[in-house]
Amino acid sequence: MSINLQKGGSINLTKSAPTTTVFKIGLGWDASNGGQTMDLDASAFMLNANGKFHDPLHFVFYNNLHSPEAAPAIQHSGDNLTGAAEGDDETITVTVPNIPPEIAEISFIISIYDAVAKGQHFGMVKNAFARIYDAGTGKELAKFNLTDECNGATSVQMGSLMRRAGDTWSFEAVGVGSAAGLQDYINQYQE
Repeated sequence: MSINLQKGGSINLTKSAPTTTVFKIGLGWDASNGGQTMDLDASAFMLNANGKFHDPLHFVFYNNLHSPEAAPAIQHSGDNLTGAAEGDDETITVTVPNIPPEIAEISFIISIYDAVAKGQHFGMVKNAFARIYDAGTGKELAKFNLTDECNGATSVQMGSLMRRAGDTWSFEAVGVGSAAGLQDYINQYQE
C-alpha cells in the first residue's frame, strides 16, 4: 500500500520492500495550466556524509543521464519538455547495490526549467507529483504532491534516499522549496 508522504515523513525501504534492489523516482505533471507549457526536471545529487558531492558526475540530470560507476547507480530517463505523457514523465532509476559506499544520501530535486524568466512556480503546475516505486513490480511505495505542497517555489528538494547503519535505506520526504532554482542546490551541495 502506497503512502502519501507529507513534509518530514519517511518510509523505511529496507522494511517496506526488503527484496527490492532497484527503485524508481517518477515525476509527473500535466502539460499545461492556464495555457502555459511547463517543463519540470528531475535531478539527483549523490552526496557524501558531509552532504556534498565532490565529482560533477555525481549530479545526474537531463544533461548527465547517469552516475559515473561502471554499472551506474543512478540512471535518468531523459528530458520531457511538456509533461504530455500519461503517468511518469521523467524517471530516475536507483540501483542500490551499485551505490558507492562513500555515498550516504541521494537528494532528489524537482525544478521548473527557466521558471524565473517565465514567471512560473509549482502552484501553477497542474497535477505535479513525485513518487518512489519498485522498478521490477511497479508497486508504488510513496507519493508526494508537488502542486499543493510547493506553491510559490520554482525548485524543491522532494526527498532523499538515506543510507543508515548496516546498509538500511529509507526515503525521507523533505518538501523544501526554493525560489532560486536548481543552481541554488548545486551551490549548496558542491564541495
